[in-house]
Amino acid sequence: MHTTTVIEISDYIKKHADAPFKWGIFDCCVFVSHVIELQTGLQLHKPYSGKYSDEQSSIEIQDDIGTVESLMDSHFARVEPDQASRGDIHMLEDGVMALQFSGYRWATTKDGVKPSKVESKICWRVA
Repeated sequence: MHTTTVIEISDYIKKHADAPFKWGIFDCCVFVSHVIELQTGLQLHKPYSGKYSDEQSSIEIQDDIGTVESLMDSHFARVEPDQASRGDIHMLEDGVMALQFSGYRWATTKDGVKPSKVESKICWRVA
């Protein structure tokens, strides 16, 4: 991963350290999609942007457009979670999407972006 991208991701995490979770505005998918955009230029959040505002509508939009898992599979190869490297994206056991960075899985919480201790069930190689 390019040094500039590492700095941009680090700054993005710091900027959102206290940003509360809000469906469709700053949820786990919005968080990881912006990090993916920093790394690749892909704007994976575009089809979903502005189309959901709570958990139920996020489920409904996935029924219409496709699941987060299928979207990730269409762009990135899966790797074993224990083989994750900086910039890779996880789907955690609780369904939350998270970023592998600086030895942690970073995820959105009600209190901002924080390291998660929840185990990963799927991981995609992005970096």
